[in-house]
Amino acid sequence: MTIGDQIKHLRTAHHLTQQEFATKIYISYQSVSNWENHRGYPSTEIMLLIIDTFDLPLNYFIAKDIDATTDHEETLILSSFLKCMAISRDEAPNLKTIQQLSGVSAERVQHHFPSYDDLVYTLINKVYQDIKIRVEKRLSDHEGVLSIFINDMAPLLYHKKETLHILYTRPYIKGVWMHFINTKYKIPITAHKVQP
Repeated sequence: MTIGDQIKHLRTAHHLTQQEFATKIYISYQSVSNWENHRGYPSTEIMLLIIDTFDLPLNYFIAKDIDATTDHEETLILSSFLKCMAISRDEAPNLKTIQQLSGVSAERVQHHFPSYDDLVYTLINKVYQDIKIRVEKRLSDHEGVLSIFINDMAPLLYHKKETLHILYTRPYIKGVWMHFINTKYKIPITAHKVQP
């Protein structure tokens, strides 16, 4: 079974439309359609998000047919996208600039990230997953919360401060970022009546 088949099976088992599935993992429905029709694969970060969202085993997508070239291209594209955002606070990066910086063809950029929102969500999820994985590892080692914050979270957040600053301050991704925060932290936001 291919990754696209697995995603379709997972989506239909949860009685979700492509749009509903996409909303749960913060991407466009076009990406879900492309995966299910074998016209691309989700990034590693998106696969981790799917695993987390649907409480799947960590090896759910392992031993599938994604090659090293795909991962390398996605890394180059995301890195170039972040560099573009660092260059301009007010002007959104365009496909041509990302393609030039990454050295990945425009067709391959669109193959990996069919929409601009997919690119933003993947970047946000990558940052979020990096932090989450580290914290969960330390919690599984039975470390105290204060110890984890002092020894892991604070240095990790400091290390990612430039990336987080870009994500928080670029007006052209504010809508995507706010949707991610509101969806990811819906219960605490609602419980404490926090305004976005």
